[in-house]
Amino acid sequence: MTAPRGHSFHLELGNEDDILARNSSIHVELECTCARQQDFGDMLCFLHHSEDELKKQDPSLLDTLCTDSYLDAEKTARWFQNFVKTAWVLIPQSEVYNVNVLPSTRMCKLQLRNAARRNLTIEIIFGVQQGDSEQPEGIGHLYPQHVRRQLCHPCLEDICHALPDHHPLGPKAVHAGHGEDAAQLPVGRATMVSATFFFLTFLGLIQSPEEVGDELDDATNERMRQYAEELQERMMQLLLEMEETEKDQSWAHMGALLLSALQNWQFWACVGVTLLSFWLFFLLHKKLEELDDSSDEESSSNDEDRGGQAPVINDALDAGRFIAQSIQWRQLDLTTKCQLVKDLVHGFFFVFEWILTDTFFPVLHSPIGVGSAFEGWSPREDDTVYRFLAPMTAPHGHSFHLEQNSIRELPSRNSRIRVKLECTCAREQDFGNMVCFLHQPEELRRNPEPSLLQTLCTGSYLDVRKTSYWFQQLVKSTWKTLPESGAWQVNVLTSSRSCRLHLIDDTKSALFVEIMFGVQQGDSDIFLSSQKTEAVFTPDTIWPQSCAVAEMKFFRHIAANAQQDSFHLRCMQLCARILVGNDFTTYMLKTVVMHLLTTIPLESWHRRDFLQRMDDIMQYLRLCLRKKRLDHFFFGNEAMPEEIILPPDFQTSRPPNLFQHMAKDGNTYSQAMHEFRELQDRLTRMLTFGN
Repeated sequence: MTAPRGHSFHLELGNEDDILARNSSIHVELECTCARQQDFGDMLCFLHHSEDELKKQDPSLLDTLCTDSYLDAEKTARWFQNFVKTAWVLIPQSEVYNVNVLPSTRMCKLQLRNAARRNLTIEIIFGVQQGDSEQPEGIGHLYPQHVRRQLCHPCLEDICHALPDHHPLGPKAVHAGHGEDAAQLPVGRATMVSATFFFLTFLGLIQSPEEVGDELDDATNERMRQYAEELQERMMQLLLEMEETEKDQSWAHMGALLLSALQNWQFWACVGVTLLSFWLFFLLHKKLEELDDSSDEESSSNDEDRGGQAPVINDALDAGRFIAQSIQWRQLDLTTKCQLVKDLVHGFFFVFEWILTDTFFPVLHSPIGVGSAFEGWSPREDDTVYRFLAPMTAPHGHSFHLEQNSIRELPSRNSRIRVKLECTCAREQDFGNMVCFLHQPEELRRNPEPSLLQTLCTGSYLDVRKTSYWFQQLVKSTWKTLPESGAWQVNVLTSSRSCRLHLIDDTKSALFVEIMFGVQQGDSDIFLSSQKTEAVFTPDTIWPQSCAVAEMKFFRHIAANAQQDSFHLRCMQLCARILVGNDFTTYMLKTVVMHLLTTIPLESWHRRDFLQRMDDIMQYLRLCLRKKRLDHFFFGNEAMPEEIILPPDFQTSRPPNLFQHMAKDGNTYSQAMHEFRELQDRLTRMLTFGN
């Protein structure tokens, strides 16, 4: 590295007794640029201009990568690591290799992986040359020169072994040895690495440290255009010389000349890399201009809302907006499809209500859309499952009584629904010829219509399996009578605790619908439902407590109070996408997001805040893992919206710990920490590559 304009590097080698200079430092001083202002354009001298005048340009290196006027190795490494993460997608090698920036405080360690899952590790250390010698003063690692030679071979060997054995630049191309016989990087691989590093270095011309900003001034743009014109003129001169040579030489001599030029492929590689670099600069500059335009429009609208206050430019927000736009979001038309499925299912229940009138089967009410689709963040469109919870009430002559076997366990996983017969003698006139099951048992034996206890119960408890089977048969027998049967083909899939439907229209488009059953707990939004539990085996008479309706109402509340461009659903969608194949459940990440939605103002969930909010989610999850505790959202939460109605015990009970299994088992906790690190890596790749 060399000092930028207006600065100078001075090497301080520390103690005289320290021959290897392990304590050397790089002192950064400001240089006067008044006499060279014409060369630097509009750049002001850091020494002879006032602080107010210097605010018009980027801060000096002392304000960005230095600590007490000395170049800081950790700041330099962190700046370069952030730069690589942002700029990698612009490099041609990004189509072949996935990059992972490994944590390091004094260097930049890159782990590249190709489509064949071959790994290639690159370490980039930073140094300042000591005079005209070949011994740079490193701020990443201060190794003696002979140690560096010995460390050269293993690094190169790892690079070469990343290729297949049959590759001409693979392991066989490694030359073993140390010292003068140290391994030499094969020409092809060295060029690839050099080209990659060249791109990173070139992009460094248009990307400054985080404190400086991403904007390019007009003088820099003008100089870059002049460089491009000079390069084109040189290329034209070279082409003219080649044409003149072609006229003067014979075809045989010209063939030899062309063969020699083609063999000198390093020259053509440099020319191609240079032209490609200018093309990438043009695309990046155009992208930055578009971001600036959109940022100006948003800032102007925000200024009107604030009463004309000056906008605040934040490069971190622009980076968050840029990365959020680069992610390949799945185009979800959830609102339209949810309404389509909702109308279709409501058509079912309208017919069922008419069929089940004056019967002793459960009374079915309008189903409630729940789950990720109706909450607005379904991660996949092609296989989205549209879930409904159908509230049930007892038929006349019967009553439902909810029993929770364990008071300490909330939400209860072992709840049951007890069915009791009720006296209907006083209401016999209202129900016509219906007999009282309690006081007319002899009539009951002759009554062709059995009671609910005889059809859908096991003992005196409502049976989930029998209820699901009864509803599935009801769908099969009545489907042909529905108007929708002409446009949709229905397949009832096997399920023991719900009714799963596979619907196919005339265009062969498929929809998956799951209808669960539930009994409301009082007037609250909590139901005893037929949904599955985490247990390996769940008895047929168990109806666990479900907060699905309360969760749907919470996201509906957030959508009603958030601004139009809120990005909270995208954050939740990205969390669900990175969880594929991970032991963390979607409900855990959704609980984290719900907690943050009630603690972070909704005004801070815009597109420009995307990176910060995703970092908040991961940091919150990390903190919960360290404490081995993640509180259930709907228990003891004082920030609960008023429209969500909860039972009294939910409001006063201590929140259940969703990480209780980690607190009891150390191996489970260690596995969870390993899964969390993998989760972070997936998120980094998603933010880096967009898919």
